[in-house]
Amino acid sequence: MRILLDSNIWLAIVTCDGVSRALWRRIRDRVTVVAADVLYAEIRDKLVRKFNFSPAHAAMMTGYVRLRSRSVGNPRLENPACRDPDDDRVLAAATAGHCEYLITRDNDLLALVEYRGVRIMRLREFSGILDRGSS
Repeated sequence: MRILLDSNIWLAIVTCDGVSRALWRRIRDRVTVVAADVLYAEIRDKLVRKFNFSPAHAAMMTGYVRLRSRSVGNPRLENPACRDPDDDRVLAAATAGHCEYLITRDNDLLALVEYRGVRIMRLREFSGILDRGSS
């Protein structure tokens, strides 16, 4: 199974011991996680600006995300699908990485439900899929 965890999910994984981290522990050795350069940059930036991590600590945590994911570089969509260009980059990464699922908290992405074969859903919905043993 190939999935893309949006930056908002990664931020929850690396900053608090909650639902996101619990799911991460459950899937980290069972799935291929895809990411893109734009996601790594956003994670690093938000760790510093929003969570007050030092630049060195943010770089270390972003390094962990890089280590645990397979980068697809910086793909772009030919035709925009969202009002936010950053969301288009997330969709481009998910499709370039041949993902089955994109897990996010972003309402604009969630509103799409599916994009070119990638199912877009919240963490709890994905967890339910894992519980049922389907992909």
